Amino acid sequence: VPKYWKVYSDADLKVSEWIIDLKNRVTQLNKVSSEKDLGKSNLWLGGIIFPEAYLTATRQYVAQKLKTSLDELILTISFPKEKPTSLENNEFVISGLNLESAEWNYDTDRLLMSDKLYSTLQYVIFKWIRISEK
Repeated sequence: VPKYWKVYSDADLKVSEWIIDLKNRVTQLNKVSSEKDLGKSNLWLGGIIFPEAYLTATRQYVAQKLKTSLDELILTISFPKEKPTSLENNEFVISGLNLESAEWNYDTDRLLMSDKLYSTLQYVIFKWIRISEK
């Protein structure tokens, strides 16, 4: 690519890596668009363009379901060993997140320091609850 075409900075990816990433993103888009829950039961957060917008949308969704203001909601997270079979209206399953320099001990439900560069979390449940329920 000529240097004068490179107006914007880009990731230093090989073409094969970029194609695999694009394929994974398109696969997720097809999966989410065909599901009734629109990804509520399992979403790869890193595979969407604006993950912060997704989190905002989940907060707005829960606020509307609970008929409460956005300011009354806080985000809690949990780390199940396996993918949950049923979800409440205020829960969303996220996959593909990593912990850096730590790992989650599923037996004790505690965060442990680790010499590993990162450890992958199978599933994370994001749950919006009212502050008063905390």
